[in-house]
Amino acid sequence: MWTVDVDQDLVNGAEENLAAAGTSNVTVVLADGAAGLPDHAPFDRIQFTVGAGDVPVKVLGQLAPGGRLVIPMRIRGSVSRSFAFERDGDTWKTVWPT
Repeated sequence: MWTVDVDQDLVNGAEENLAAAGTSNVTVVLADGAAGLPDHAPFDRIQFTVGAGDVPVKVLGQLAPGGRLVIPMRIRGSVSRSFAFERDGDTWKTVWPT
């Protein structure tokens, strides 16, 4: 598993907290999450924890067949809702996260 952030302080904190929790199966990466991690794709699941105004298209291409992207999206000003997306043929559909 990987977790990505653009802020070095958050990356450092994540590494420290994961080590303190005894978690060794997560790699913390300093990078822009909107670009995903193409060198490690495809992914079965991608979970964003930061709101977005749109779906990062580069990330959709990194999902494995049957994969799911969950992302909190700003839909009206400061109102956000989390949406889950799955491929439906050549299009994407929203599904309830499970």
